[in-house]
Amino acid sequence: MNHSARILLVDDDAAFTRVATTLLSPYGEVVVALTAEAAIAALPNCNPLRAAIIDLCLPCNRSGLDLVDEVRLSHPQARIMLISGNLDLRPANDAYLAGVAYVDKPLTCQLIKCFMESAAVPLSTRIDWVLTDWRERYKITPGQQDVLRRLALGEDREEIAMARNCAVTTIKRHIFDCCQRTTDESALSLVQRILSEAAARAIPTSPPLCAAHSPRFDPPSDSSGER
Repeated sequence: MNHSARILLVDDDAAFTRVATTLLSPYGEVVVALTAEAAIAALPNCNPLRAAIIDLCLPCNRSGLDLVDEVRLSHPQARIMLISGNLDLRPANDAYLAGVAYVDKPLTCQLIKCFMESAAVPLSTRIDWVLTDWRERYKITPGQQDVLRRLALGEDREEIAMARNCAVTTIKRHIFDCCQRTTDESALSLVQRILSEAAARAIPTSPPLCAAHSPRFDPPSDSSGER
């Protein structure tokens, strides 16, 4: 395990953070933030960030869900897990829709092991799993799959066209056709949904992090092939 990686732990319960830090420390350097504002301030210094574990109910009426976009914006490769001491299905549904894991406190050694092992799965691999599923779900072609993969990994249209040895207009047609198939409004919407599904796809099946709401961890048997 890479101990130079950082794990952001956001919770205002000092007793809980002490226990959680002990459980998480074998997997990296734990950075503790007691508030949403402290977490946002810490993000620029959390490189590389492997995972973020965020309490759903934070001080000043802030929700842990508010931090999800902040973490994704600066550290798109990081796995995110929301935690709560309240037994309520609504936050679990909200977490599922946001593409993040959700569990009820207390955390266990086995759950932490499961989550951190999934956090070690590279973002590119998670994207491949999502797009392999999209080939079946939306009937995208292998060529479109490659274009979407490159978009999700941050390449622009010109870079993709150069890598695929084709015109930029061809890339734009691929993106437009994908938007038609998926009913997304733009390339940005496509990328956001791919990254959201990629975050959720890194959740293992055993043991489940939120059995009633988490998508199956179902890696493809083959992601190769080009039309």
